Amino acid sequence: MASIRERRRRDGTKAFAVLWRDPDTGRQTSLTYDDLRDAAVARQLIEAAGGHALEAARIAEGIRKTGPTVDDVISEHIDLLTSVGPDTRKHYRKQLEAHISPSLGPNPVAAMTYRHIAGWVREMDDKGLAPKTISNVHGLFSAAMTTAVRLGYREDNPCAGVELPKSRATHDEMTVLTRDEFALLLSKVSPFYQPLVVTLVATGLRWGEATALTST
Repeated sequence: MASIRERRRRDGTKAFAVLWRDPDTGRQTSLTYDDLRDAAVARQLIEAAGGHALEAARIAEGIRKTGPTVDDVISEHIDLLTSVGPDTRKHYRKQLEAHISPSLGPNPVAAMTYRHIAGWVREMDDKGLAPKTISNVHGLFSAAMTTAVRLGYREDNPCAGVELPKSRATHDEMTVLTRDEFALLLSKVSPFYQPLVVTLVATGLRWGEATALTST
């Protein structure tokens, strides 16, 4: 969708233009960088954000502004936590390494947008990660972005409002016995246990609650 063209300025220095079409207007848009690596990062992030003008402006500013990467900020966030122990920190670092760094870790934190986060969540879902895992990793990312706001690395939290996948677990529907069906079932139970079965059915007590009852 986006491409990079090398250009020569009048003074002989090189510049690298990232070119793409804005999906809202259809117009060709460009951003120019002095460094090819910055242009490559911009192209990647612009494509991930769908080429929309507002995101492109945010990306351009984030890349030109010197600042930490997503990896840097989340690592700093984990180090700054005051209410967790070593095991929890280790778990968070594993989440960062496995689920965040490969997709967004090297990118400037100031350039992240809502579309980047939504795309990353969708990517995890497409890989088959459980909704609970996605929720936990997103929670770490979102908390780290709140820390980034507090530390002045960016002005807002790009994770805010991103909808997460819901559990696909299936649930068996409740089956209610008729009086005749229950009578048939009860007739197959040993007479010694029939009072217990009747108590369970009549009261809705759980097994542990029923067996904990004592006579007075």
